[in-house]
Amino acid sequence: MSLNQDKALINNIIPYFHDKDFNQRFESMTSKLSKSSRFLIKMEVNRLQTDCNRSIDLRGRVSGTCQEYKYQNLTHYLDDVAIGVFEEAISVYTKYTTGVFEEVTSPKNSYREQQDQQDQHRRNNVQDHAITKQTAENEEPDSQEVPPNHAKIVNIVDFNPRSEERVNILTKIIVRLANGKSMVASTTNLSVHGAKIKLSALSGITNGQTLYVH
Repeated sequence: MSLNQDKALINNIIPYFHDKDFNQRFESMTSKLSKSSRFLIKMEVNRLQTDCNRSIDLRGRVSGTCQEYKYQNLTHYLDDVAIGVFEEAISVYTKYTTGVFEEVTSPKNSYREQQDQQDQHRRNNVQDHAITKQTAENEEPDSQEVPPNHAKIVNIVDFNPRSEERVNILTKIIVRLANGKSMVASTTNLSVHGAKIKLSALSGITNGQTLYVH
């Protein structure tokens, strides 16, 4: 298996670590792997579940403003994104472990990572604009006149609008994925048939994915 496949499998195994039937579930989830691969994966799962007593200080390492964040007997310095990652990881590991430490200190919120994401976003926008322009030129006759002061409508963001009256309510919720992984989120508004939920940018949730909300 590739490293990415190993990591995906480990992430799926971690939420069941404290279950009584963990060993049977582990055997089932790794049944297609070789004995040595299963051994290494179980060693990695045990390592990630090891208790951690290291404080996390992201001041100067991330672009967000860090604040004092206390958990049990440790004081960390985290920005809003890192706090969301920390709380989500705690909900999965159930306590402060090496896995929680590594998830929070990963470079996903670093200056370089954010700059790379912004550069990629700009490249995608330029490519999309070029494709849209070429399509419009192919569809419109050459003789078509463009009226003075004409402006092309550009959708900057993509919302799923609701026609119902909405109530702005900010409250913390727990969002659980189909694979058992949970994360902390918050509502921003509610209506009879819908809700807007604010998640961490690192949640990785895609359109059409089923969520369970508590």
